[in-house]
Amino acid sequence: MDQLTDGITLGFSSSGGVGVRRAAQFLCALNIAVMDITGFFSELIGWSLQEFDPSFNGYIDAIGDRYIVLYDKRLEPEYPQKAVFLGSLVGALSASSYVVVIKFPSAYGKDAHELLARQSPPLAPKLWHCAWEEQVGTYAVVIQHIPRPAVCMLDVPEDELDTVVKRAHIESLRTAVATLHAHGWVFGDVREGNIFLPEDSVQLIDFDWCGKEGEARYPDDINLKSIEWHEGVSRGGLIKKEHDEYVLKKICDRYTFD
Repeated sequence: MDQLTDGITLGFSSSGGVGVRRAAQFLCALNIAVMDITGFFSELIGWSLQEFDPSFNGYIDAIGDRYIVLYDKRLEPEYPQKAVFLGSLVGALSASSYVVVIKFPSAYGKDAHELLARQSPPLAPKLWHCAWEEQVGTYAVVIQHIPRPAVCMLDVPEDELDTVVKRAHIESLRTAVATLHAHGWVFGDVREGNIFLPEDSVQLIDFDWCGKEGEARYPDDINLKSIEWHEGVSRGGLIKKEHDEYVLKKICDRYTFD
């Protein structure tokens, strides 16, 4: 990195306040530059929210059937770093159409997701597609949309928790985490925002951090300030089963049943 300016002396000297004036001019120029750069990148973020158009538009499955992906809207547009969309998946031959969520993570726990989706009842929504896509430089993941009346646990009003969240949901959540752990997987992000409540079971979403214990790591930009994680959680650190169990216990302890 280059030095922005030479040394500026602020102490008393025969030149009077020349050093102070130079420092003030430099700081003023630096402030203007920072404001210009901030404005420039703010415009880029605004552009990305409105104009982002994924090049991924379909895939061919394992038996050779072609599926077309149609985009409806961007989910969570307030978070430009999250490329997640609501759309439709259309079979080219059958013309069958399904409401799906399309996302583009840098990693994804495909096998773990499919493990939970195979349980009875399913503990994760159907995973239609998950593969690395060279044209976008990320994974392309297509997931069955979870329709209402199922709700996200995070969206349940505080005064309705005892009526919406049932004992069966909590037991199902414990089963989902235990199933992953029994097969050597860690989830990493067991929070209410990733838990849906269809009927009397749960379905987990967002397997971006999920992986094998001893291999899976937290992202470098994990929010450690406003979220209470296990004390062993760190940026880039290994995800451990006890971390999942710590957050799971926090969730379960919120609910009491007669």
